[in-house]
Amino acid sequence: MFSKIKKILKRGEPETVRDTIEDLIEEKDMSIKSDERQLLGNVLDLRDLKAEDVMVPRAEIIAAPDTVSPDDLLGLMVHHGYSAMPIFHDTLDTIIGYVHIKDILSFIYNKKELNIQHLIRKSVLFISPAMQILDLLLEMKQNAHNIAIVADEHGGTDGMVCFSDLIEEIVGDIQDADYQQTAQINIKEDGTVLVDARILLEELEEKLSCKIAVEQQNGEDIETLGGLINNIANRVPTRGEIIVHPDGFEFEILDADPRCIKKVIILKRPNP
Repeated sequence: MFSKIKKILKRGEPETVRDTIEDLIEEKDMSIKSDERQLLGNVLDLRDLKAEDVMVPRAEIIAAPDTVSPDDLLGLMVHHGYSAMPIFHDTLDTIIGYVHIKDILSFIYNKKELNIQHLIRKSVLFISPAMQILDLLLEMKQNAHNIAIVADEHGGTDGMVCFSDLIEEIVGDIQDADYQQTAQINIKEDGTVLVDARILLEELEEKLSCKIAVEQQNGEDIETLGGLINNIANRVPTRGEIIVHPDGFEFEILDADPRCIKKVIILKRPNP
């Protein structure tokens, strides 16, 4: 299916891509499985999103100055789990390119002397906050852009979109379903609990032998821990925030992006 999606994206014009995807979804051909239809549907859903809807906001961009040492840059990328890191001159408003981790590793493997200036790729795409995500996905795929910088009306940096984040928008729901079958919970000796925010509340309650779900007045079902925390906070919390559950649980957000919570530490649990 991914090969099919790649072929579709190579067709160029967004309208052509939309029409092709819609035709595939509506086909009665049983060779297209339900999860494949879901993938195609997720691609089509991107037509309603703009860059500003999925970007990492300026305040949360992790970037490095063009004076950074290769060792420090590699450490920064490993620490944050980034495969590509934006590089700026003086401030975030002057992003000059990015460095891909495989370029650093290649220099190390070949025992070459590292110079950040030699590693900086200049092919950063600058876009408007209003750019349609489907159009952006096509642009980044066809021109091999890893990173797009969302520019404000004055030419400064408003946010950032990574190609990997757009792919996650497409496959995220299916990955979540796979993950929920093999979820892991790390209960530490001090009683804190490290857990992925996508874990089902039912499974978490079983592991911790306590009730965590909150009854919703609107009757809406919340299935995951991340969804529950978003509901309590009435927004998507940011990394480092602590959200307090009505029953006394304290959830520290260990990792999150503008769209969803990824990892949570349960710091405090009410006494049984």
